[in-house]
Amino acid sequence: RQRAPPRRLREHRVPASPPHRLAAMGEGDVEVVKGDAVLEAHAEAAAEAHAEAVEAAAADEAAEAAPEQQVAEQSAVAGEASAEEAAAVEVETISPPQTAPPQTAPPRPAGGEAGDGQQPHEGAGTFQYTTLLHACRSVLVVPDRESRDMALSTLQFMATHGDSKKRMWEDAEGARQVFVAAASFEGPEDEQARLYGLGALWNLAAEVSSRQAMWRDLATREAVVKAAKAESPVVRELALGVLWNLSPKAANAGFLWQDEAARSAILEAAKAEAPELQQARSFAVAALQNMAEEATNRPSMWQDDFGAQAALVEAAKLLEPGEKELRGRAVGALMNLAVDVGNKESMWSDEYGARQALIDAASLGVGVDDKSRSCALTALWCLAVEAANRVPMWADAEGTRSALLGAAAEPSNKEDTSEVTRRARERALGALQYLSTEEQNKEAMWQDEGTRRALIAAFETDPADRKSRGYALGTLWNLSACSTNKRSMWQDEELARAAMLLAIHGKEEGTGVELTDTELRESGTAMLWHLTTLDDNKCDICNDGGARAALLMATALEGAGCQQTRAYAFGALRNLADEAKNRASMWQDEAGTRAVVLQHAQGTDFSDLPTRRAFRVLCAWSYEPSIATMVWEDATARMVLLRAARVADGIDAETNLCALRAMQALSVDAGNKAPMWNDVDGTRAAVLEAVQRCSPEDTKARMCALCILKNLTTDAMLLEDMWNDMAVRSVLLAAAAAPGDDSDLTASRFRVIALAALRNIAGADVIKEFMWADELGCRAVVLAASQCGDHDNHELREAREHAMAALRHLAIVHTREGTFGPPLWKGNDAVLAAISAAAQIEGQEPCDRKSREHALASLRYAMM
Repeated sequence: RQRAPPRRLREHRVPASPPHRLAAMGEGDVEVVKGDAVLEAHAEAAAEAHAEAVEAAAADEAAEAAPEQQVAEQSAVAGEASAEEAAAVEVETISPPQTAPPQTAPPRPAGGEAGDGQQPHEGAGTFQYTTLLHACRSVLVVPDRESRDMALSTLQFMATHGDSKKRMWEDAEGARQVFVAAASFEGPEDEQARLYGLGALWNLAAEVSSRQAMWRDLATREAVVKAAKAESPVVRELALGVLWNLSPKAANAGFLWQDEAARSAILEAAKAEAPELQQARSFAVAALQNMAEEATNRPSMWQDDFGAQAALVEAAKLLEPGEKELRGRAVGALMNLAVDVGNKESMWSDEYGARQALIDAASLGVGVDDKSRSCALTALWCLAVEAANRVPMWADAEGTRSALLGAAAEPSNKEDTSEVTRRARERALGALQYLSTEEQNKEAMWQDEGTRRALIAAFETDPADRKSRGYALGTLWNLSACSTNKRSMWQDEELARAAMLLAIHGKEEGTGVELTDTELRESGTAMLWHLTTLDDNKCDICNDGGARAALLMATALEGAGCQQTRAYAFGALRNLADEAKNRASMWQDEAGTRAVVLQHAQGTDFSDLPTRRAFRVLCAWSYEPSIATMVWEDATARMVLLRAARVADGIDAETNLCALRAMQALSVDAGNKAPMWNDVDGTRAAVLEAVQRCSPEDTKARMCALCILKNLTTDAMLLEDMWNDMAVRSVLLAAAAAPGDDSDLTASRFRVIALAALRNIAGADVIKEFMWADELGCRAVVLAASQCGDHDNHELREAREHAMAALRHLAIVHTREGTFGPPLWKGNDAVLAAISAAAQIEGQEPCDRKSREHALASLRYAMM
């Protein structure tokens, strides 16, 4: 007997957060930093600079894209193709913040005045250069300080010319020796010469190719480091300027920090508070900023509580307008330290130190100290990469949250496109995107009016500001993963829905400006995929012309970088097809949805997500009774299902099982039964191949195939052909045989399904005598099942029900004269005993009641 139609397929797909590539800040900012994945994922990030920082931070996050979720499905029985629901699992991930290379050289020191009041000219020739060196050498030991200082002043000026720097440094026995000797003077009477020597070395250190050699030259290093500890503020200032020039990451950042003498000199100056030492302090902090760019320095620099950490935090807290430059460098150094994975949590935990300094700087108004603000916002972005920081950062409503939302919400109109505002907004939105990856933050962030206002502002800015729009959209993507947000986000036509559809479609009405690229489309499509996982949204989204058009457009994208977007679009279509109310309208959209799905479902590589998901949409459609006949009659749909139902290269077990379940659902439809049975080389061959598999992994596939055969036996016109097909008869009798172990539930279930099919076949008058005459086959399995007494095993009692129904069929024998003949089993004591026992069953479960009804009816026929 035919059972109810199959329950709807339900499977959710939730994407991962997108990997966003962040552009560098402009020259003059602090450093290049990237980190992270994932959300959170794996994260794929553009290694535009400082690849080592990317690798170090990438370990924090998860993998790049959510793997296709596996669905736990239960066995379909008695004509019902069903699947267990699987909860949506999200894997989120985004890229880390990135800033730009540091400013590597301080301003050039002014050349000293010549003793005679005349400035040397730029084109000084070789003769003049040699004469000056000779004068310097002679007066370094002879106390003619006026001539010496005049010559050193001129040589320092010559060292400002780009074509002279490298040549003068490589002149080891000439200019280099003179400059180092002058920089080594200590007496007050030689201070001017020392300043000229240090100024010349500062200028030579501006040559990038010379920096490593200058640090490795022991005499130069000792002279500069010693001068950095001098009592004279001017001497210390110039020496620290040299060290600043030598400190970039590409040169000597690691060596300077590891050198105890250099480190102590720089830290001492960085903590100086005397007014006359403020320039030296600024240079020292600038050097620390560069050293913090070196990844290997960051842990020890932050852990140096009373050294680097204290110096940088105190400088970052400065408030006077004249201290802006120093504060900017300190905040920039803290930003670099915030990149290190091991520093993030402890820096945030430093409530009244680094945290407060960064929040105060990030809260500055536009134009007050833009560099400090930008670096502080970037530092907060870096701290938000650490998952442990995200909840407390969002909870800090008056500090972190206020600073981020204030920067993200500026401006509120498209006319303000200043670089300062853009960069602040970009960094704030990047931090908010990270905070939105934390599950505990998602609902609160969406409910917060300030956050929504900031996200709206990102879409009201210059259309060319794709990064801000990308981070805002990424935040919405993450928030859309929260089940409590999904309904209200879809209903939010002005922000969430508008931003999502704008990103997918790619053009803003009335501007003609292209607003999207591959990443924005991917984010928008992923967000729509998230929203389709909510049951309450499925019908609304399916019926929304803009949403469906966006999905169809996304499925048609081609080219590099579009594969993931297409996969998300098909994931959304698949979720929509999970809703039974959508299936008919999706199928009837012949030129749109149906065409797209069938086109992609024909792919041969089911590891390709678009192909796989398009195939699953087709399978979901097969569960809709109102279109079941049309689905099977469609040549393309039928070809796709039959190909996947056969074991072959490229067809994985899950795909094969889905195809068989779809065919099981289609076999419930009365209009499909005859065409499916008559398709000898297609449907019948695929079903027989599946039902004869032997491996435990194929249990569900075998059960589906057996259910298809059972469903076909509900068509009375097919019964004789099905019994006469020896392959079909053999598999049914084999499955209906009693299992060797009654506790084997799988074998017992096969037995029940096969007996249900034999019971249906026994209803055909022309077959009854042949079935009963099959003493070792049909008669044996029916008799064995009829003798299953009261048992805790439900499967055995259901097998008895089907056996009793078959015996009831065999009791009704029509003669040629139109009368009833005696039951075929009349006189068989075993059958009579089984029927009598069943007639006395006291159980009230459906299968027990039906067994009793069939037994009593059989006895009535026997007495006629």
